[in-house]
Amino acid sequence: MAILDWIKEIPLSAVYKERLVDSEKQITALEKENTALKQENSELKSRLEKLEKDRRALEKKVVNKSTESHGIHLDEAKEKILTLLSQHSDLTEEQISGHLSMSIQLAKFHLEELKKKSMVSDFYAMESPVYWSIDQAGRSYLFSHGLLA
Repeated sequence: MAILDWIKEIPLSAVYKERLVDSEKQITALEKENTALKQENSELKSRLEKLEKDRRALEKKVVNKSTESHGIHLDEAKEKILTLLSQHSDLTEEQISGHLSMSIQLAKFHLEELKKKSMVSDFYAMESPVYWSIDQAGRSYLFSHGLLA
């Protein structure tokens, strides 16, 4: 009987050997994939560090820009426009001039001056008038001058 048992195990050995070879192939493939993923991870970490450094530099610029606005003093009309835009977002030049009882041309002039100081932004919509909104430097100015409620 020992010979019969041995003969029965021969095909099983071939199956185990085939499974072992397949497992070794899978291990090799997974090791290659792991190496590639480690490389990609390293590259992404480097990229993230660079982006974080860029973000910090931009953050410093924004802080510097807003602190620059603290040292300036705007005329009353510009302060009223900033205050109005802080209370009502996305207003047209016509709406601003109506709220503040000034001509549209005067409102446009003050808005353009504030835009140069990065205190307001304008944006356009298809077949719509220009809308204006206050930016962070404008809010910072209002806050630092006690005009923001």
